[in-house]
Amino acid sequence: GGVGQKETRSLWGGRSVSQEIYGSIERFNLRTQEWSVVTSSTNNNNNNNNNNNCPPARDGHSAVVYGDCMYIYGGSNDVEVFDDIWRFSFATSSWTRLPISLIGDPLPPKHLQRRLHTACMVGSIMYVVGGYQGQNCFNDVLKCNVITGSLEVVPCGEEGPRRGYGHSATLLKNNNDANNNKIVVFGGYGDGTGYRSNLYLFSTKTNSWTQVMRAPLPSSSSSLPSLEDNDVLVSPPTDDNMAPQQQLLEAWPEYRRRHTAVMIYNDNDNKNNNNGTMIILGGVGHQYFNDVWKFVLRDDAGDDDDDDSLLNSDGLLRHDMARLLDNASEYHADASIITRGGVGGVAAGGEGGENKDEVEQDEQVIYVHRAILSARCEHFKYLFNSSMKEAQDGVVSLDDIPSSVVHALLRYLYTGQDDVVLPDVAADLLCLSDRFMLPRLKRVCEGVLIEGIDHDNAASLLMVADTYSCPKLKKEAIEYCAKNHRQVLSQDGFKSLPPHILLEVMSAVSKSS
Repeated sequence: GGVGQKETRSLWGGRSVSQEIYGSIERFNLRTQEWSVVTSSTNNNNNNNNNNNCPPARDGHSAVVYGDCMYIYGGSNDVEVFDDIWRFSFATSSWTRLPISLIGDPLPPKHLQRRLHTACMVGSIMYVVGGYQGQNCFNDVLKCNVITGSLEVVPCGEEGPRRGYGHSATLLKNNNDANNNKIVVFGGYGDGTGYRSNLYLFSTKTNSWTQVMRAPLPSSSSSLPSLEDNDVLVSPPTDDNMAPQQQLLEAWPEYRRRHTAVMIYNDNDNKNNNNGTMIILGGVGHQYFNDVWKFVLRDDAGDDDDDDSLLNSDGLLRHDMARLLDNASEYHADASIITRGGVGGVAAGGEGGENKDEVEQDEQVIYVHRAILSARCEHFKYLFNSSMKEAQDGVVSLDDIPSSVVHALLRYLYTGQDDVVLPDVAADLLCLSDRFMLPRLKRVCEGVLIEGIDHDNAASLLMVADTYSCPKLKKEAIEYCAKNHRQVLSQDGFKSLPPHILLEVMSAVSKSS
């Protein structure tokens, strides 16, 4: 987490490429372009509470500044997820743990434990949005007064974002009404939705959300003179004297999380009470991004929900295609898919594997359109244009695939959305994407599986990676097994791996020890 003060930027915590967790504060001087160490690291890695006068080292936390103090919330190391708030005084170079008093009803255990959340400071109130506890995602807002230590939980209404983490949050200030600011939340990853590219505004006056599904709006004046209105900076300049490469795109950023966002204001434009330009950089979705997007946010954004001319065209098309799939029988469907697969699926051995008899039967009939499936998938194109029974009857039977996986596949084919790839279907969907020759979907599934490697599934994911030629997943799974070999090697699934995979894992273990 990092905060800015005049000519300096201070960073605390984080994790290195070698997985070392830091607990020091380092400062960068914008004027001299030099780094300096403010405090040395005293609680590195997983040594929790070795020193009660400073917080344990961690990453995935948030940091905000108020007065001459930095406040950090939550985060995690390899042992636990935190729910503490610490204050660092730049004047005295000292840490203090902030005592918290909850306002309202008691909360479930671990509800305040958060990582990969965001925090914004409005006056003396720190607004914490969303986050991940290790098992659960959140979409509520925590309002903490850093002076009194009081903490209030604001539930998310139906208009707010789904539960998630890895989003960005920036503050859109209102110069005329300090109580009517907006917290702008973009993207992230979460329960039931996967990667996201939605934009939401949270009002600090009404404690309510508004979703803004629009393309960047034109601006009469820009804080970035090198960019024309609605431009997307698609690559950074390679030389100080070169203008950045630009491309005019009337589009919306791709689904992503763990990107960076900042809000920029034009100090000379005092007439606009609640206007700002949000810049979004990078992130990860189905790939790693290095693009830059500019959103011009206005105080009337989100008020005219009926004006389709302001809605993003890609968003409208995806919405209409999803509706076409969901109501296919009403929109001239000319084929159907019958699935009888249950919880086992392809990855669990459903495709002729040993566990096929254990797969629960869950027959469903899903109506589809041949033209769409043929245009989006070579497998269906050849199938529906063949002399096979499926082409004559228009009925495709997928006995070995769970219904949830088939639904995810079809939604991807109809809408092109990556966020259908959820952790609980990613393995089966990867197998299906390989079988149906969908390389892009296969890469997305591979990325989701990499994010979710743990002690229990490392062995099974190794088998999936080896069977379906997923080199990145295999590499990450082997590295995870090597790093956590004491826990992984004792799992029953690991002992049943083929000899050539066992040799690769043992070789990695010997190199790491």
